[in-house]
Amino acid sequence: MSDVTAAPRALPIGGIGHIGVGWWGAMCVIVTETALFGYLLFAYLYCAVITDGNWLPQKAPSLHFALPATLVLVASSGAVWWGERGLRRSARLQVCIGPIAAVLFGTAFAVLQTLEWRSKDFSWRTDAYGSMFFTITGMHLAHLLAGMLALLIVALWSVLGYFDVRHNAPVLIAAAYWHFVVAMGVAVFFVLYLSPYLLVAG
Repeated sequence: MSDVTAAPRALPIGGIGHIGVGWWGAMCVIVTETALFGYLLFAYLYCAVITDGNWLPQKAPSLHFALPATLVLVASSGAVWWGERGLRRSARLQVCIGPIAAVLFGTAFAVLQTLEWRSKDFSWRTDAYGSMFFTITGMHLAHLLAGMLALLIVALWSVLGYFDVRHNAPVLIAAAYWHFVVAMGVAVFFVLYLSPYLLVAG
């Protein structure tokens, strides 16, 4: 019997990096959700093309809220990326601050999105455009809120010291999902807010 007794150590949470089963499961979810957004955006563009843009409630949508909201969203992706880099240096504080900063950016986006909705003089029941607009932006906001929850959980687990250089799959999964949410937000901005300007110019 060994006379050296090691103190019990808590097991790290999650798989090992990108080879964890959870990572590949998350990738399947992201691919599926990307297809969903692709269908919605295609339907929007199809309606816009067959009506020559005449279904818009105004010539082109205002960028008053949408542009700063999109910039804030892109900045949040940078915060998550910075937090991810802390994994390589075992910088627990950095891994915690990055997701929290992204959540704050995400909160700002949600506030701006709500203000955007309230500024509209149509609803999801008004016509086809209103239905498409609120469905697409509402779907994106729902994904953003899910991503914020995931980032908060990752930040909490980071504070508790559950991750290390190898066992970090939850951080990578939450970050990948957030980057997906940001990419979809940029796509929504280009399709819903910028493409009408191209139709008007055409």
